[in-house]
Amino acid sequence: TRSSHMINQSENYDIDMMDLIKASLRMRPDFEIVGEVRGQEAQFLFQSAATGHGGLTTFHGSDAESALNRLASEPINIKSSQQMLLWFIVHITRTKSVDKKIVRKVVSVKEVMPKTKGVELNEIFRYDPKSSSFGLQRVEELINKSKRIHMAANTLNVDLQQDLQKRIYLLAQCKSNRIRSMHEVIGMLSKYYSD
Repeated sequence: TRSSHMINQSENYDIDMMDLIKASLRMRPDFEIVGEVRGQEAQFLFQSAATGHGGLTTFHGSDAESALNRLASEPINIKSSQQMLLWFIVHITRTKSVDKKIVRKVVSVKEVMPKTKGVELNEIFRYDPKSSSFGLQRVEELINKSKRIHMAANTLNVDLQQDLQKRIYLLAQCKSNRIRSMHEVIGMLSKYYSD
């Protein structure tokens, strides 16, 4: 019938997450950003990481360990040999702020370290609700605990202290200028890469 023919025709033009990831990889991006992985699209994200592309995604899990377990389970099936391509797991959760508002906070940052069999998590930051500030001293402490940050800085030939100061300055600018739109964020990122 005509309606079933139209449905079959429209199926030919459906574009899903997998198609978008495959198409973007052909453009040789520095970073592949996938809004959220729940299934097979994780395979493409990890394949792009294996070929040297940076990757960033969101994923649901109660903590870093449960996220790794969920990644290894059906239907995602990212085994430990692929999980070692991860560098960091940033755990964000909803919590109460000092003024009792519900806010999203980074509660931990764990570095994923490859081992002979599987991976090991190295916690380099844990949120302390009593002192909710996150000053330069805490940032430097975090960087000193991380092995991968130093490795990346050496590979990219970046002075870690100068780069840290630049990032802090630009983030402070974002906060003071109340940057909200994607256009403004891209403008701030281009300042980071152009200087």
